[in-house]
Amino acid sequence: MTKARKVPAACARFETPPLEPADELKLIQTGLQSLTDLVRHSRLEGGPILWSLDSDADGVRIFTGIDPLAPPNVNITLCGVMELQGTLVEAASLFVLDSTDAVRQYRARFSKDIADYASLYTLAPRTPEHPRNYIGVKWLAVGMPSPLVKDRDFCLLECQDDFTFNGVRGWARSFSSIQLPSCPPFPGLVRANLFRAGYVFFESTLPGHLKCVHVIQSDFAGALPAWLVRAAMKRRVRSIVEIDTFLRQLRLCGSASLTDDQLVPLSTRRSCFLCSTKFSPFVAKRQCRKCGEVVCKHCSKLWELRGTCVCVCHKCATGAGIDLPPMPTDNNEAPLQAYTCDDEKLQHHRPLPRAMQVLAWVALLAIGADAAKRTPSNPIWKDVLALPNITSIETTLTTDGTYLEVRYDGAKETLKTISRVSSLCLTGVSLPDGLKKFSLNRVSLKTIPKGFTWPASLTHLDLSSNKLTSYPTTTPLPDGLGFFSLSNNKIKSFNDYFTWPSNLTELNLASNQFSSVVKLPSTLTKLDLSGNPLKTIDAQQQWPETLTELALTNTQLAVLPANLPSNLNIVHLASNKIAKFPSKTDFPDSIHYIGLTHNKITSLPSKIEWPNLFTLELDSNAITSIPDDFSLPASVGILALDANKITKLPANCDWLAHLSSITLRDNAISAFTSTCTLPNAISLQNNNITALQDMALPQQMDVSNNPISKINRVTFPEGVFWTTSKFELKEFSLSSDMFDLLSAATDRTYFYPQFTTDDASVKAACGYGTVKKLHDFPISICVVG
Repeated sequence: MTKARKVPAACARFETPPLEPADELKLIQTGLQSLTDLVRHSRLEGGPILWSLDSDADGVRIFTGIDPLAPPNVNITLCGVMELQGTLVEAASLFVLDSTDAVRQYRARFSKDIADYASLYTLAPRTPEHPRNYIGVKWLAVGMPSPLVKDRDFCLLECQDDFTFNGVRGWARSFSSIQLPSCPPFPGLVRANLFRAGYVFFESTLPGHLKCVHVIQSDFAGALPAWLVRAAMKRRVRSIVEIDTFLRQLRLCGSASLTDDQLVPLSTRRSCFLCSTKFSPFVAKRQCRKCGEVVCKHCSKLWELRGTCVCVCHKCATGAGIDLPPMPTDNNEAPLQAYTCDDEKLQHHRPLPRAMQVLAWVALLAIGADAAKRTPSNPIWKDVLALPNITSIETTLTTDGTYLEVRYDGAKETLKTISRVSSLCLTGVSLPDGLKKFSLNRVSLKTIPKGFTWPASLTHLDLSSNKLTSYPTTTPLPDGLGFFSLSNNKIKSFNDYFTWPSNLTELNLASNQFSSVVKLPSTLTKLDLSGNPLKTIDAQQQWPETLTELALTNTQLAVLPANLPSNLNIVHLASNKIAKFPSKTDFPDSIHYIGLTHNKITSLPSKIEWPNLFTLELDSNAITSIPDDFSLPASVGILALDANKITKLPANCDWLAHLSSITLRDNAISAFTSTCTLPNAISLQNNNITALQDMALPQQMDVSNNPISKINRVTFPEGVFWTTSKFELKEFSLSSDMFDLLSAATDRTYFYPQFTTDDASVKAACGYGTVKKLHDFPISICVVG
């Protein structure tokens, strides 16, 4: 269960000065474009994202996606899909958060992971003519599913609007991350980003029903384990079940419940009215308070209606058995044409404030006048370089292509944005003195022109994701440069006479064509050479003594690099051909993180001795076992062993107790030693575990896709959260204390047990206990004591 930890009151911490009209207009345009983009990408078939089914449970299908155009830092693409009963008017009404009370109720019903919330700007308020159209800027703090990692915060542009897509009416709520000076990262939190996210509701072919798609593409920032991000986002997309439940609840509250004398007497029915299952001592009878019929527990559910628990059969809950109040409808005369909309349609889709309309026309006229004067060679530079006191020029990838953002006016950092920049060169360009940051990515830059010079004030230079084949010696880098990136180009080497700036600390040369390590500046702290065909590294290679982070992922290495510096903290060696686990002398004692996923390691040593190691990632190797006398330093918190060939854990498992998390997915483990003290979080998907008995389970556990048939005499801490798949337990017994903890953890929370129990088998195995139900789940538990 995600428990939103408290953060300091947010609203008082944000100063929100009025936006410039031009900036406000730009945000409105971006919001509408973001919503249109979300609708297009929510298509499961024939859309820009390749979706594949991940799971199907409780009516929610969860898909994972591959988006070739997503930024490289987007670490997850998921969507949840569900058919629910309701109308677009009802769906849109759930997201009207215009008051503190509305926000409080929304968080309690649908977003328990939201720790804090602030509305910073309302750009396009709802109007009587367009009650479902809204654009604004929000700040959110979101609780992570593990207390071991910091919560995240987001600065988001939100857009809500009606649309039509291929003739189908719908309504959507989109989110995309933006940067605003008035919304800096919140102290104590990590600023994360949503590339594309939101809810899309389509009218279904079944009258009175909607298809709901909840899409999330995010960058959670920081070195979070993939399983943790995935678990958090799967719970988030699965929360659309709560929307369906709440809409049904509202409709059921609108119809009268029958009194006791109006119910069909229990004695007159021998079988369930809906499924015809015969009643017996093991199949209890229930009376539906809406239609009065007698049904079994599998064909009914307890609903909380106006503070009272009421039994309602599934037929009535879907509206098929009773006369429910009519669904609200509305005919919007001008929905957004999401399939074919262009910038002009977005601009005029909704009536904007008068000042906005004037600015819009001025902008359109300016664009038209500029187009008439364009020359074949990058005319935008003339306008950009005419701005006073420029401090930064950088490209930003958005859902609408690449934008050029220019900050000028010195310390004021006024922002000018130029959209859809696809190709730029530097011929004839003279960058101004005072420029500190220059980032030109994804603009098909092919060369640095002869005679070109960088301003001496430059501290950050990023030319990644272009088409450069070399860097000229005749264009020296400024001595004050601290960050330099040429990643994702086609560079093979540097000239022997090339000299590095004396203050350079971060160098990124990833994904080029280097076959050997270049001569490195002595001041480096971070170096990325990933994605280059290095194959081997000279044994005499001299690394900068100041180096703390080294990335050599996917460099075709079979042997570890030698002579690594004594201050190294982080080393990335994933996706190579390394077959032998590193020895104690291969890495310095300062090492904190070792990434060796997707290599060819077959065994582990008995003792791992780096005293400051915290994270060891060994996923996707060929490890078959863990030594019986295996030990780890007390500093290790995370051990990742997914997708190996491990069949069991050793009897001596004291080392497990020191960990905060271990992942063992996709192995062949069949059992645990009952004496093992497991870490706080463990992932065991896709193993062969058949029973969990006489042991202490962790707070967070994923045992999906295991043939588990028995859970007996286990203990677990408060706030337990299990991720499971659909298996049936023949035995399930707990102490009364553990039953109470499990009951509290599953009471209207994100913890939805997917497994069921064979009630007759559980009862037969329950010697001295009492069989109890777990809420309204199809789960019986033998409670002892």
